[in-house]
Amino acid sequence: LIAEATIWLGFGALLPILPIYFTQHGVDLPTLGVVVAAWPAARLVGEPVFGWVADRAPRRTLMVTGLVLASVFAVLPLFIVGPTAFIVLRALSGLAASMYDPAARAYIVDANPPERQGEAFGLYGAAQTGGFMLGPAIGGVAAGLSGQPTIVFWVAGISLLVSAALVFLRVPEIAHLHADEVPPTEAEEVID
Repeated sequence: LIAEATIWLGFGALLPILPIYFTQHGVDLPTLGVVVAAWPAARLVGEPVFGWVADRAPRRTLMVTGLVLASVFAVLPLFIVGPTAFIVLRALSGLAASMYDPAARAYIVDANPPERQGEAFGLYGAAQTGGFMLGPAIGGVAAGLSGQPTIVFWVAGISLLVSAALVFLRVPEIAHLHADEVPPTEAEEVID
């Protein structure tokens, strides 16, 4: 949950600066919509694919790989600029996020008994929202203190890298829970 909050803190830190930075580097307003949409569009395509992969691969490995890649793609717009580059980098960032998220959600199912999964997902959602709420403020403070608005790209990249380290060091790989291993609910027992 700490890793999840840290991820979204980094994403939130980018929010106030991304549109300004992209328009300062040659992105007109219509193209800005495409740049911004590239991240969720990549997730829309990538999450079902990586959800399938998460059912067949070690979840922790997929989470760490996605976070490390997302960290790299968060910082690359500082070095590779231009409308096409921004669209590609935001799409790659979305794909990296889609590697992480289905594996993380599946891990929650595997790591918690059925009677606590709703609570676990509630805490997961709260961690996302809390990080996302604090991120813009932290990004704004970092930009104000440093005098460099582009520092938010580093805040995002470092947040994702810290999250990858937390997952790697603190989240043990556990066996996948399969449908035939889940004990029946009372309703299912009554039906049988």
